Amino acid sequence: MDSLDQKLKGLSIARRSVPKDPTYLLDVALQPNRGSLLAVSCSDLALRLHSKETLCIVGEYRGHTKPVCGLTFTHTSADLLYSGSNDGTVRGWDTRQPGTQAVQVFKSDACHSYCSFDLSVSDALLCAGTEQVNAEDSFLVFWDVRGPGAELLGVYSESHSDDITQVI
Repeated sequence: MDSLDQKLKGLSIARRSVPKDPTYLLDVALQPNRGSLLAVSCSDLALRLHSKETLCIVGEYRGHTKPVCGLTFTHTSADLLYSGSNDGTVRGWDTRQPGTQAVQVFKSDACHSYCSFDLSVSDALLCAGTEQVNAEDSFLVFWDVRGPGAELLGVYSESHSDDITQVI
């Protein structure tokens, strides 16, 4: 009887489906305008593109060195995906070229670690919120995304006294 129990335990679906190194999904974004993609940020620092119809992976991006705090498609072009990270960068990715490097990288002061970001409705302005720096201040950082230089427009300081966990 013990050998039968051992055989049945070996057939357990739960045991067979446990991955060696589990990856958690942190955030999801749908491609706008009836697009066919679903973007997912993962705990292994990857961004994965999935087909909305089949959920099969159709592409992957890597570039962040710390956890991703969010991702969003642009409002005006379904081909651009942005991701923010605790590594102090917000990156723009071309969804027509999975596996390539970011087409835009936005950063400010080296001590900034982003925990939120968003785009304006016109996609011209990007704003990121930082974690608290030196137990004193948090920052809102602004860029103009229209140019190739990822131009830093400015920073608001002394406006928040804790992590800025959401920008809308």
